[in-house]
Amino acid sequence: MNQNYDALSIPPAARDEGGIEVLRAGISGDKLSVSLRSAFENPQLWGSLLASVARQVADVYGQTTGISAAEARERIRARFAEEMALSEESGKTSAPR
Repeated sequence: MNQNYDALSIPPAARDEGGIEVLRAGISGDKLSVSLRSAFENPQLWGSLLASVARQVADVYGQTTGISAAEARERIRARFAEEMALSEESGKTSAPR
């Protein structure tokens, strides 16, 4: 069993200013593993957090691949809508169906 895990560093603003980690996600094989803290009284705020993360991911794709940020954002939005329509979490991170 390989027990190496390539963790990201603490985000610069959190390192400098402090804060609280609310979400950590990792991929092992093709499965998603998540630790989270329900840090908000209102679950709607998770929608804002996830949207902000999606925009940042799209920006990274726009800067580092041949896909524009707008195209990446649309692909993320479409897949998110598909996944949210499922009745249960598969825990998989495989290619689109």
